[in-house]
Amino acid sequence: MDNEKLMAKIRRVGKISIAGIILYFVYVVAGAVHGAKNTFVDGFREGWNDYDPEAADAALTASDILGIISAFLMIGIIIFTVKSAIQLVLGLSKNTSPFCEKISRSTRDLGIGLILSELISAVLMVVSKMPVDIGFSWLAGVIFYAFSLIFRYGTELQREADETL
Repeated sequence: MDNEKLMAKIRRVGKISIAGIILYFVYVVAGAVHGAKNTFVDGFREGWNDYDPEAADAALTASDILGIISAFLMIGIIIFTVKSAIQLVLGLSKNTSPFCEKISRSTRDLGIGLILSELISAVLMVVSKMPVDIGFSWLAGVIFYAFSLIFRYGTELQREADETL
């Protein structure tokens, strides 16, 4: 298969992937907003706004603070991971060779984001006293990180070949 046909396929897959990433992100955000709305409405109906003097005097515990920090970290990691995935797909569809610094960096960032999201998710589960459920996104993160090393090595080889000519 010649380069032009291959690049056309990469561009097509890239557009589909970006649309999928955006739709998935919208789906996750919509689910979170819907869940928060239902929690707020149900809590309000059950006397959520009642004044409780003992609860008013209670201070945030270390577990509460860690939970809040972890939640904000998780949001940041998700945004970072989605941004890295979009940059990777756009970089693959625009460049003639996957062996460039931008692709290597985007692949590395995607891997790191997936690993960190799994770790932060585990911390959130521990803090909220839920059973810890470790998924496979950490493994995908390790695989993406390994691919980034391959792309980095390919980038070095490409640079050396270009300098030789």
